[in-house]
Amino acid sequence: MVKDAVRVAGIQMRLLSESVRAREENLKRALKMMEEATSMGAEIICLPELFLGAATVEKEPSSTVQVMRDFAKEHSSYIISNLYLFERSGKYSTSHVIGPYGNIVGVYRKTHLFPWEHKFIKLKLGGDLPVFDTEYGKIGVLICQDAMVPEAPRVLTLKGTEVIFVQSRMPGAFLVPWRDTMRVRAIENQVFIVSVGGAGYHACGTLIVAPRLIDDIIVEAGKDEQVVSATLNLEWLREMRQRKNQPLYFVKSVEDMRKGLEKVESYTFPLDRNPELYHEILKPYDPAEF
Repeated sequence: MVKDAVRVAGIQMRLLSESVRAREENLKRALKMMEEATSMGAEIICLPELFLGAATVEKEPSSTVQVMRDFAKEHSSYIISNLYLFERSGKYSTSHVIGPYGNIVGVYRKTHLFPWEHKFIKLKLGGDLPVFDTEYGKIGVLICQDAMVPEAPRVLTLKGTEVIFVQSRMPGAFLVPWRDTMRVRAIENQVFIVSVGGAGYHACGTLIVAPRLIDDIIVEAGKDEQVVSATLNLEWLREMRQRKNQPLYFVKSVEDMRKGLEKVESYTFPLDRNPELYHEILKPYDPAEF
């Protein structure tokens, strides 16, 4: 039976300079903060993008993934981690969703890269937007730039996702647009967004957002290291997604409309979308035109 709520946590940590020693320090600090998250009752813990450092590249089988698996099993929690990983078909920005038995539930590979990831790091693009089944329902994972395009979270939503975890490593200059983008992604898809970034310079948007018209930001981190945690009311979300609970679908007069507007907590009006107009986004485009 799918549970009606889930306690989530985001680990906002400093991302140290890129060296072997920094990797070990990052891992040690991450584990300490993950312990703090479990003490807060976290059932799903999400780490920021490249939490070991952007210079750390591991090969399969990854020793870090094994550490995460051991932690998840010991604490009976889900862990979402990310690192650069050499796989059989190339190097990817890879996120592992690890289950409470230490099992790998699934893998997501970043599908929208920043320019330097193409040019200097030589990453390959992931080719799928998977959803992951848990006892709390379906969850999805996006990595940084993935969430800056509306299509990726929309696909996850159409596949039944209720919570999208976004791992980022954006510099602080992106904080304002990132914060607002996370709020838009939540309301336009009627999903919870758990966005996890780094502390300090990489202080881009560690916040947990509900798809509500009022008080949508449940909790938000400052610029320092912090574990951000909240309980997500999945039962409420499922009710909001049902047509019968959208009062504006059933108005019979202008007065009804006014009363309905006072009752609306969340909306996307999916029945009133017009997908016949959206075929343009499926057309290939010439990068030289941009």
